[in-house]
Amino acid sequence: MASSMSAEIIGTAARYDQQFQVPDLPVVRLGAAVVEDEDGATLCGVPKPQILSGEFARTHLPGLLAKCDGTRSHARLAEELSLSEDAVFKAVAFLWSCGAVEDRAAALPHEDVPEELATLLSRLGDCTGVARHWTEGLDRLRATRIAVVGDQRGAGALADLLSASSCVVVDAPDDAGLVVFVDTPDSHPDVSEWGMRAWDRGTPFLRMALRRDLFQVGPYIDPDFTPCIDCALAGLPVPGDEPADAAATALGLGIACRTVVALLSRCMVTHLPIDTRIMSPVTLRALHAPAATRAACPTCGDAEGPMSDVPGLAARYEQSVAIPPRGFVDIKGHQAHYKPSNLKLQFEFRRYSGTDTVVLPEPRPELLDGPGEGLGLETLGLILNYAAGLRPQAEQGGKLRRWTAAGGNIGSVGARVVVNDPDILPVGTYAYSESEHTLVRLGPAAPGLDAPVVLILTANVGKVARKYGSFALRVSIQDGGCSAMTARRVSQALAIPWRPVARWDERALCAACHADPNREPITTVTYLGDTHAH
Repeated sequence: MASSMSAEIIGTAARYDQQFQVPDLPVVRLGAAVVEDEDGATLCGVPKPQILSGEFARTHLPGLLAKCDGTRSHARLAEELSLSEDAVFKAVAFLWSCGAVEDRAAALPHEDVPEELATLLSRLGDCTGVARHWTEGLDRLRATRIAVVGDQRGAGALADLLSASSCVVVDAPDDAGLVVFVDTPDSHPDVSEWGMRAWDRGTPFLRMALRRDLFQVGPYIDPDFTPCIDCALAGLPVPGDEPADAAATALGLGIACRTVVALLSRCMVTHLPIDTRIMSPVTLRALHAPAATRAACPTCGDAEGPMSDVPGLAARYEQSVAIPPRGFVDIKGHQAHYKPSNLKLQFEFRRYSGTDTVVLPEPRPELLDGPGEGLGLETLGLILNYAAGLRPQAEQGGKLRRWTAAGGNIGSVGARVVVNDPDILPVGTYAYSESEHTLVRLGPAAPGLDAPVVLILTANVGKVARKYGSFALRVSIQDGGCSAMTARRVSQALAIPWRPVARWDERALCAACHADPNREPITTVTYLGDTHAH
C-alpha cells in the first residue's frame, strides 16, 4: 500500500518481531478516517497519509474498519467478516503500522481530558508507537510533576500552558520530577546554578531560551546519561542580549510546551533528550545540536588533565548518533527495516570494472579445522568469504544471509586486496565481488604496503545512508570492525600471520581501490602473510 509497506510484509514480520505491538482489541484512532475517491481510498488524519489499494482494501477494509471499535478480538472480527484469523491479523498489523488503529485492551481509566488533547495523543501516538493506547500517553504525561523556574513572566506563562495541557505543575523544584528553566537575558546568569541544583538532586532539567533572533529548546540534562549543564551549554551558540518580542515569546513558549508534552507522553517525536533545537523565530528554520562532555570536566567527565573549553568534535559526533536510553527510544522507527526500499538495499552489490576477473575456489570451511594451510589463493578466498561474503545459496532460506554481522543486513563492507606475491596472483590491486565470489583486478599494486597480501576494508556509507541517514558512518565503522575481526580469526585458524596497519595514505589508497573517500572511506587495513619473508 502506498509506497511504504504491504500488509503481507508487515503481517509476516509481526508474527516474530516483538517490536510490533499489534492491537488485541483494535480501535480506530481518534481523528483518523478513510476517505474514498475514484482511485481507491486514502487513510487521513494520521502522521503520514496512506493510499490503501489492493483487493483486500477494496472488498474488506471498509467493513473491517467499521468493526474496529475496541470491543472485538481478532477471532470475532474474522468470524463476523468471514475471513481467516491470519488475514485479520495481517490486516490489523498493517493498519497499526500506518497509524489507523490502537489497542483498546491497553486503555487506562481517565477523566477531565480535553477532547483536543485526547485526539492529539491518539492521532500522533503512531509517530513513536510507544503508547499502545492514547491513555497510556496521558498517564505518562500526568505522572511527572513539573516546576517552571527562571524568568518570572515567562515561567508563569509556560506554567499556564502546561497546566492547560494536563501537565502537573508544582511550585517547589524540590517536589518536581522535571525542572524547566526559562532563559531570557535577565535570567540567563542563573541557568548554570539552577542546572547544577537539579543535577545534585538527580532531577532532570530542561532549559529553553527566548531571544529576539533565536529559540533554544534544550539541553535536557539528566545525571544518569547526559553531560552536565555547563558542558551542554559550552557546545551551543551563546544567546544574544535582545529579548524576544511578545509574538516571538508566545511562539517560543508554545514550542516549549509542545516539546514537554512530547517528552513526557512519548506520543510525539521530539529532539530530546539528546539534542537541543535551535530555531529562528523569523524564518522558522531549525537545527539540532547534541550535548557532549568537555574533556576533564570535573562534574561529568572521566579524563584527567586540563579541562577543554568546548566539547571535542569526535565527542559531539558520537553524541549526535548515539542511541538514547531505552525509555526514550521510538519503537516506530523499527518498522523502517521492512520498507521495500530498505529491504532492496540488501541485494544491491557494487559492480567493478577491471582488466581481469579471477574466480575464487569454492569455499571449504573444513580448512579452518585443519593444521593450517598458510596463505594462498584458496585461503585468501576463504578469508574474504567469511569477512565480507555471503552464505551458500542453500543456507539462505529465502533470505540473504551473510557470514559476518552487518547493520540492517545491508552489507556496508567492501573488500579490496593488494597482492604483492606473484605466487598467489599477478601483482596488483583487486576488488572482491561478494555476490559472485570473484576478484576483479583494478590495476597495479597500491604502493607502500609491505606484505604479501594486504586486506583493505571500506565502508559504503552512501549506501547505508539511504536507510540510516547521519547514523550511517557509525553503522559502517562498526560493520568494518566486525569484518576485520572475522578476517583475523579466520587467518589465525589457517595459520596465516596478520598485522593491523595503524596509518595509511587515505587518498592514495582510495584511488588505487577505486573508492571515493567521501562516500566509501577505508575503515581497516590488515597485512596478511609473513612480511619478513616478503
